[in-house]
Parts: sequence; C-alpha cells; structure tokens
Amino acid sequence: MDIFTAHPIVERPAPSSVTYNLSTSHQTAITLPPGSTWSSGLHWHERHTEYLRVVKGSVCVVLDGRMNIVTAPTAVGEETVEVEVGRYVRHEWFRADRGRKGKGEEVVVVERTEPDDGEKSLFFWNLNGVVLEVAQAKKRWLVARRYSWFAGLACWVLDWMLWMRLMVIMRALDNFPVFWSFGEYIDLGRVSSALEWLITHLVLEVVGFVGRGFGVWAVRRGFTPTELYKEWCRDHAKKVD
Repeated sequence: MDIFTAHPIVERPAPSSVTYNLSTSHQTAITLPPGSTWSSGLHWHERHTEYLRVVKGSVCVVLDGRMNIVTAPTAVGEETVEVEVGRYVRHEWFRADRGRKGKGEEVVVVERTEPDDGEKSLFFWNLNGVVLEVAQAKKRWLVARRYSWFAGLACWVLDWMLWMRLMVIMRALDNFPVFWSFGEYIDLGRVSSALEWLITHLVLEVVGFVGRGFGVWAVRRGFTPTELYKEWCRDHAKKVD
C-alpha cells in the first residue's frame, strides 16, 4: 500500500468530494470543492481539543446542536476565525452551501488538535487508506457483478468489513461517532449525552473485539508514514500490523 504513504495529497471522488493534505503531522488541510456533500459526521473527542480554522469559503459548524456559519477572512488584515471544539462536545462541519450543485467557491479548513500528539494525522492516514483500498477492491468486483451473484456477495462483505475497520480506527484514535442523536427527538440534557456515550462505547467495544478476531488493527504500516508508524508503535509498545 505504498501508494497511500507516498502521496500526502489524498483525493476522494464525488458526490462527497474531499481532498486531504497530510503533508504535515501537526495539522490537516481539508478542501471541499463546490457541490461536495462531504460532512465530518457528528462525533466527539475525549482526549483532544480540536481547532477548525476556515481559510477559504464558508462552513457550517454544529456544536452540541447549535449551528454556526463560519466564513474565512474576505478583507486584508481581517482576523482568521478558529473554532475551538472542546472534549466531549458533539460536533460536525460541512460546506455552508451543501446541497447546491456546482455553485460557490472552494472551501479550505485546517484542523489541528491539542495535545499535538500525531493522532489526528494517524486517523486521516488510516481512514483514507482503508476507504481507498476497499474502493479499489469493489471496483474490481463490480466489473464482474453482472456475471456472478458471488461478486455481489463479495461487495457486500467488503462494505461490512469497511464499516468494521473504520469503527476500529475511530475507537483507537479518539473519534467517537454519534450513532443515535437523542437530542433530535427529545432533549433530556445530560441524560441524552450519557445515552449517546453509552451506545457509542458499547458498539465500538463490541466491534473492536470482533475486529481483533479478524486481525483488524487501527494503525497499519502500509497506510502510515514510517516515522509516524514507529512513533505509534513506540508509544504503545506493541505490534499493530
């Protein structure tokens, strides 16, 4: 999988078009072209405070159910806004004009975390590595799908494995997805957050246990730059793949 670590600019196709610039370990530049339906997904972090700096275009940032439109500076000398996302804060961001086809300008957002321990870069390297690997495998099977029911079954298995591998990555690298947002139906305050926390951790623990049985690890050598991989192994003092 050297193709992933050799090229720090990772592009994913439409409709959720996105480009990740992974050339530096302390931050990730995410570019969304006009018409992209990409979203970070509703999630939270437990070990990191995240910062989102909008350097081009406008984005919608949702923080614990509150929606905010953040726009990059449009005049010389205007200060760039950096949104702070605290630990355990449910958040999601996407283009402010998401849903409008081919309109607007390119959006660029720079993400970083504190502490700056490299986990954000590890997350994006391995998440994109898995997504692109499965996409390549499905493309090969889809060519033969019209000729064999087995090809359709293979694609279903690949989709299931993709989900499991992504959950293993999220569990290990501090990216906890909200599987059921209780606040959308009934606001129970802290009880809603507690239920979301419980469901997410239960799902990730079960999937993590199953994943280990299949030999699935969050960080893979083939998806990760050498120095970053060695640092992860050193910090965790164990083989990860």
